Amino acid sequence: MLEIFSMIRGAGGRLPDLAGVSIHSSPVAIPFCDYRSRSAFKLKQLDDEYLFLRKDRVVLDLGCYPGGWCQVAAKRCLVAGYESPDQPNGGASTPSTSRVIGVDVAQMDPLPNVQFIQGRVGDAKTLHAVLQALGDRKADVVLSDMAPACTGIRHDDHFNSVELCLYAADLMEQVLCLGGTFVVKIFMGSETGNYKTYLKSRFTRVSSAKPRACRQESREMYFVCMGFKGRDKMSQEVQIKGSFSAREGYA
Repeated sequence: MLEIFSMIRGAGGRLPDLAGVSIHSSPVAIPFCDYRSRSAFKLKQLDDEYLFLRKDRVVLDLGCYPGGWCQVAAKRCLVAGYESPDQPNGGASTPSTSRVIGVDVAQMDPLPNVQFIQGRVGDAKTLHAVLQALGDRKADVVLSDMAPACTGIRHDDHFNSVELCLYAADLMEQVLCLGGTFVVKIFMGSETGNYKTYLKSRFTRVSSAKPRACRQESREMYFVCMGFKGRDKMSQEVQIKGSFSAREGYA
């Protein structure tokens, strides 16, 4: 997958154990809503602009804890039980076949008709569980709001974020349908452009976005990637370990 990154950082060493770690704001009580996290509004704003959450879609949410993004996806894709009370099934003539699957290393409290897989993104067992959950379908949308535990050192936080983006992209390439959508969060820094270059090699359209719900001082942003073209046959095996281990300024 990421032959681009082999030119950015030398190989060797072991990556920090980051895959699947998702640090979100703790669930908070927001007036007039029942979402589990503030980040739910980021996804709503992204979908308002790019329109990727729709009826009959299978959505995979990486780093789903505490469940805010799963709630938004379930409601917008008309998962059974999430339709408008005034318009069952959103007014559609046929029942929705939408599904939402969440993955996180932290245990998420159950949500109605949302399947949860506890595991680290990047682990073979987690990939196997995701493939089993999908069955004979591919995901139409893969979301990643994963973020590392921040150190306050921008250089470190950026590279740790990029490592999670690599894990998310590796899994995405194995489960996303052709023409599908990938939404991924990254902390801006020196390798943001290189990651976007990789994404452009896999999707027909890659947009950069920072929802209004993001804090102004935050360095987080999202790539909204639409029209998945498929996995490059030349890079079926992704060597993530060591991609960013020889960092500038590190002995």
